[in-house]
Amino acid sequence: MKKNDWATLLATTAFSFLFYHQYPGLNFLVLTLLIIILMLASNPAHIKKRKWVFFSALTILSSIFVLMYGSSLAILATIISLLLLSSYSISDRSSVIINLMQSLYSVFSSFVFITKNITTKNKTENGKKSILSIFLTFVVPVIIAFIFLIIYKSANPLFANYTEKINLDFISLEWVLFTFVGFLIVYGVFYHKRIEPIDQWENKLPLILSKSENSKNLNKWDEKKAVTVLFVLLNVMLIFINVLDVNYLYLGDGMPKGITHKEFVHNGVGMLILSILLAITTILYFFRGNLNFDKNNKLVRILVYVWIGQNLIMVVSTGLRNHMYVDEALFTYKRIGVYYWLLLASIGLITTFIKIYKTRSAWYLFKSNSLFAYIILVLSAAIDWDKYISDQNLSRIKYIASLDKKYLISLSETNLAQLYTIKNDKDFNTDSLYHFEYSYGYQNARWLDYKLYRFFENNAKLDWKSFNYRKQRVLSEIKDLNNKELITSLDLSSSCIYSLKPIFSIFNIKELILKNGRLASLNDLNNFPKLQKLDLEGNYLLSLDSLPLLKDLTHLSVANNPISELNHLDNTKHLQVLDVSNTNLKHINDISFLKELKELLLNGNKINDLTPLEFFPKLESLSAINIQTYPDKIPELRSLKYLNISGSPALQNLLKLKAPINIEHLNLNSNSLKNIDVLFEATNNKNITTIKFKKLKELHLESNDLYSINKINLLTSVETLNLTNNKIRYIASMAALKDLKRLYINNNDLRDIHFLDSLVQIKELNIANNQSIRDFKTFKKLPNLLSLNLSNTDFNDLLDLSALTLEELHLEGCRIKSFEGIKEFKQLKTLYVSHLEQKDIAQFKSLKLKILKVSSTNTALILKLKKILPNTEVIEIY
Repeated sequence: MKKNDWATLLATTAFSFLFYHQYPGLNFLVLTLLIIILMLASNPAHIKKRKWVFFSALTILSSIFVLMYGSSLAILATIISLLLLSSYSISDRSSVIINLMQSLYSVFSSFVFITKNITTKNKTENGKKSILSIFLTFVVPVIIAFIFLIIYKSANPLFANYTEKINLDFISLEWVLFTFVGFLIVYGVFYHKRIEPIDQWENKLPLILSKSENSKNLNKWDEKKAVTVLFVLLNVMLIFINVLDVNYLYLGDGMPKGITHKEFVHNGVGMLILSILLAITTILYFFRGNLNFDKNNKLVRILVYVWIGQNLIMVVSTGLRNHMYVDEALFTYKRIGVYYWLLLASIGLITTFIKIYKTRSAWYLFKSNSLFAYIILVLSAAIDWDKYISDQNLSRIKYIASLDKKYLISLSETNLAQLYTIKNDKDFNTDSLYHFEYSYGYQNARWLDYKLYRFFENNAKLDWKSFNYRKQRVLSEIKDLNNKELITSLDLSSSCIYSLKPIFSIFNIKELILKNGRLASLNDLNNFPKLQKLDLEGNYLLSLDSLPLLKDLTHLSVANNPISELNHLDNTKHLQVLDVSNTNLKHINDISFLKELKELLLNGNKINDLTPLEFFPKLESLSAINIQTYPDKIPELRSLKYLNISGSPALQNLLKLKAPINIEHLNLNSNSLKNIDVLFEATNNKNITTIKFKKLKELHLESNDLYSINKINLLTSVETLNLTNNKIRYIASMAALKDLKRLYINNNDLRDIHFLDSLVQIKELNIANNQSIRDFKTFKKLPNLLSLNLSNTDFNDLLDLSALTLEELHLEGCRIKSFEGIKEFKQLKTLYVSHLEQKDIAQFKSLKLKILKVSSTNTALILKLKKILPNTEVIEIY
């Protein structure tokens, strides 16, 4: 066999061994060193070629960066370096871009050349076996034999029994295909094929122009005058542009109104690069021949040099603008990319200067710039950009709310520990003004937890071949946070998790949410002895037999699981909150030992007997939504403060028997109520009405059949009243409800709202979708109102709200006569509007809104709103 044959076999074996089911890391460095050694073994003369040694050094350097970070940039740099190394082993005269193209051609066409060689010859000229002959002789029969082995094992149980100890798990169709692809790549590297006409064309291109070579250029027009006029005009324009930039950047004049740093950078960089490329192309055209050797071209050269200098000034100015944009919106790859483009543009301008000054050819410009671009690519891989972005952004922000958490979470695992140090901040789930769009609808905290689990899961599958320092650093940082008990909760909902083994090292967590998972067993929970809250909703659990001893557990949800018994909860005697909603439970007798229970959710079950509730003396909250059975009695439950029996008309009759008298929050939604008599005691004296719930603070009566609520004035302690989706037309008075702060009476049939006159203390009011109201002047009597929803009503005059200091206002579907009065709402933070016209836009300029949602409005007008309200999140509602 030839040396290249051995090199190909060894490199293919190494590729398959190092990379199959592995991640980038040490494997890149090992393969790189092996390929370089094999190339030298095949042709020791490579070591004497300076360019080959240079590219070998950069290839090793880039693979070291893969070992350090495993970043996509380092991987790309290493792959390109290996391809270039292959090309430079054949042709060291070619440019970087041509050699890269030739290597790609060699790799992608390797299958064609292999097939061609198979059909033409199987032996080399000296009679030795070729690599293809060996491949056909040994590898193909082994593959076919393996296929028949599988067939025979399936066909004959006796043969299968005798061969079961033969472990061939590592062999699979996937592995065979992976190895074959590796073979094609390696073959393309060691048996480098080139497109000869391209090499011949490139070799004829001079790097230095000579007069004799260009004397044949015949100009049909006066190019020198044309280029002189052109660059005079270009320089005049650039002087004007640079003076404006100096005023803006250095003299403090500031940007024009309505223009943000974002627009300035985004609109400016692309056009700047385009203008430089067009001008360089123009220079290459005019300086392609005789003009380079004209003794009277001094003025033209000076004009070009001045133009290059002015462009460099413009590049610096754009860099400063981008720096200001970064100060405002923090770092992202796109914003860092601006610096890259500006650096490449600067190099292009400098090499253009050299081309003119030293009479170099256009090919010199092409060749040198492609080399610089490659060197920048390799050197840029020396930085862990994900970590740099995270470090910079976290160090620059004053408030977590202004940080684009979504973007940082979308980066690699390098910032996991940093993000967990701020995860418990109240604003961690708040989106910033500049926020990353693609988060799959997850909250930031949940997405971060999912990222952590996948990091541990992927890392568990790897071995030394995938080692890189970044992963090891992150593992160490996470374990340190766990030891300090700084990772206290994980939300892994809807993550299709079958096992918790990947996160066994985070054993100090106190809250674990596993909604809609695929846990086959609960034994893994034994590794988290400090758990206080556990959510197992929707995991297809048939029983709780495998639930381990969790002595600190206080909150447990097993909702939406097909369990029918709770007799294995004796390992959790300190439970305070238990959710068994939508299971197959028919009784709760087997949890009578939970004396600490404070909250119980029985929603959607067919429970006939509620008397065991008396065993829970501390029960404060009971939810029995959609209970269709008819229990005959309910204990008094004096400690109960919250009761929700929505959608359970059978249970509301229990309130007539013995109501829990200390209820503060009562929810009777969707119970087909026609009146509110259930809230009062029946007495012999029709003139006396006794209130059952004297401590009631919050009452929900949504989606019933209420036409009137005549006795509502008797509920004097109520602070929140929700009457949404009923049929109420008229309310006589609410004057007695002195404590009422929040009233929701939307989606009714109200004709009059004068009953609001006496509610001077109310802070939040929703009367949306009541289209028969005509008089809205009563709002002037509600000085404490902060949030008002008038959507889809006939409201049209902002003067009716002039006395209010609103923070939130909903006017969707309202046709406002004039928005002139909107500027008086100085405290307004959230606004919903519809049907805006051109004349309305200017009225919004003075508002300091956080959120503006607009519907039924031309998109062009919404774009104008975004310009005049740069600090407001303007959202178009469709």
